[in-house]
Amino acid sequence: LQIALQTKIKLFYRPAAIKTRPNEVWQDQLILNKVSGGYRIENPTPYYVTVIGLGGSEKQAEEGEFETVMLSPRSEQTVNRNYNTPYLSYINDYGGRPVLSFICNGSRCSVKKEK
Repeated sequence: LQIALQTKIKLFYRPAAIKTRPNEVWQDQLILNKVSGGYRIENPTPYYVTVIGLGGSEKQAEEGEFETVMLSPRSEQTVNRNYNTPYLSYINDYGGRPVLSFICNGSRCSVKKEK
């Protein structure tokens, strides 16, 4: 009997200058810009963000097929998806998979702030 396992572990070091407070959500600064055939995801933060889902509903963002995108700090990447009301799922610092809802104004979509 032979069993083989393959595991990937991502480890990030945060310098003291950019450490966050516990439970601080900085992923809500992500911006989606509508481009031909999809969105350009903009990460204006000094942190890495792993986007694991993008859909037209919360459920689709959580469970739909999507090729994972890792955004470097202050970078952007284009994805070939197009929705009227986009929802984005990411992996947070604790391994959770929260979903962000976006509101679009023209070609720029920003996170809908929860009240």
